[in-house]
Amino acid sequence: MSTVDLMNQLRELGYEPELGPEGFVAFDYTILIGPLSGRQIRLGFQNPDQFPLNPPGGPCVSPRLLPLKTGNTPPLEGIHAISPEIDPGGVWEYWSRPFQGWESTSRKATDYLAHVNALFDGLPADV
Repeated sequence: MSTVDLMNQLRELGYEPELGPEGFVAFDYTILIGPLSGRQIRLGFQNPDQFPLNPPGGPCVSPRLLPLKTGNTPPLEGIHAISPEIDPGGVWEYWSRPFQGWESTSRKATDYLAHVNALFDGLPADV
């Protein structure tokens, strides 16, 4: 179980993940669904060292797509800056969106990316 497992699965899907400071995994990603469909971003996960036992935490997105906002009502709340050690330029945002039901999936990168796609699909049309 490790970050390496996640990175290997992402490579098998055709992505080119990079390992950054503090175990931050990031890669180029095209949003597949929702109001931002077709947009090129960087998608990242903070220290997914217990993958596949546990999913990565909520996704990190660059450039920032939503305003930073505390609270816990998705899709427009629970958007936070990430650690300056990982993001000294302040171009990333963390979406606090835990994956509910991970234990009932195959616990693969494809399952987590389906979760991310559902998050993008749930964004309001005027984003």
